[in-house]
Amino acid sequence: MKAKSVWIKNTMSVLTNGRNHSLVVDLPGVKGGDDLGPSALELIFMGLSGCVTTIYSIVAKKHGFEFEKLRCSVETIEEEGTTKILEVNGCIEVWSNDEKMALRIWKQTKNSCPVANILKAAGIKINIKFKHSPVIVEVPISIVNETKT
Repeated sequence: MKAKSVWIKNTMSVLTNGRNHSLVVDLPGVKGGDDLGPSALELIFMGLSGCVTTIYSIVAKKHGFEFEKLRCSVETIEEEGTTKILEVNGCIEVWSNDEKMALRIWKQTKNSCPVANILKAAGIKINIKFKHSPVIVEVPISIVNETKT
């Protein structure tokens, strides 16, 4: 894995990963930046939520488990007056027709996410709750009317 940062102006830099992908990092205006992208710190936690959904989808595929929708949101709690992150709270939401299997996949995922493991090793407490919603199949009105006759 590779990463490179090239400063552009003020607090803005362009990051590349060695696989032809790049993105802009910057600070918000209130911190002296131009707010042209997420901060590097925000990127870590965006990466955490992305890692959770990526690993969940990989584990689900290995088990032949299908889900309709998947979302992970996280929020940090910082030590007052510093940028030190104390903990991360969040939620993974899975829409499927099998809550038991969705939870089983989550239990495997939460121990397999490399970004979460790096943060835990740095002493950051991670609390991501599991939420399941059933998939609701909408039946077209024309089908409902046909079954009444």
